Amino acid sequence: KFNTYLDTLNYLYDNVEYLNKYFAVVAYQEEFAVLDGGEYGDIQMSVGTAIGDPTKRMDTCLELAEEEPAYPDMDAAMKALIPLAKSNEEALLAIASYARSGDWREDGLTKAAELHASLLPTIDPFIEALAAADDQLSILDESFQEKELARMRENNEMIAYYTNVLLKDAADFYAAACAEGNISGEQIIPMNMDELSAAAGRIADTGALLLEALEDKEQRGKTAKLDYMNEDDL
Repeated sequence: KFNTYLDTLNYLYDNVEYLNKYFAVVAYQEEFAVLDGGEYGDIQMSVGTAIGDPTKRMDTCLELAEEEPAYPDMDAAMKALIPLAKSNEEALLAIASYARSGDWREDGLTKAAELHASLLPTIDPFIEALAAADDQLSILDESFQEKELARMRENNEMIAYYTNVLLKDAADFYAAACAEGNISGEQIIPMNMDELSAAAGRIADTGALLLEALEDKEQRGKTAKLDYMNEDDL
């Protein structure tokens, strides 16, 4: 269920990229207009060409939302998203088909204006619902990770435990480094040194604990993913 939700959101983020490609050619405004220097045929969108049937995948999400295990907030977010995503995808599919057909050369872009008018009202609701579902998926994923960390600690699997904690610490450091106010052009100029120093300290502490666990023969024996050539090392 979780993986189906994840795959569907990843697919829908491709549609966000197709929106960006569309508005690289067409002005983002109510009145249809091709941007200066552009041509409608420049629109390149492969929407709907993903492996498998995206519409069927979205329908599957609606079915899964009613099934166990229940993730109330995540399920509700997907049920809100799917109808909006379908409307947006239908509008994108129509534009992609029209742009590929070349009919726009014959009708003076009359249909292009109609398709543009159909697309615009689908965008904001879709983007907002997609962001909300993505937030809920992140919360759900974090809860899974917390349960898995608790299991590792309870089973005294400290190499696996500290490895996962170290990855999380590194992600926290990266997020702090890229925080709003730190990015200037292509440079990162830290404006939150106290936060970064604390995050770096957590990385150092966890790294030291991981190295200590790796020195423990019993701990190495609990970690199946460590492939030692010499069995005595275990």
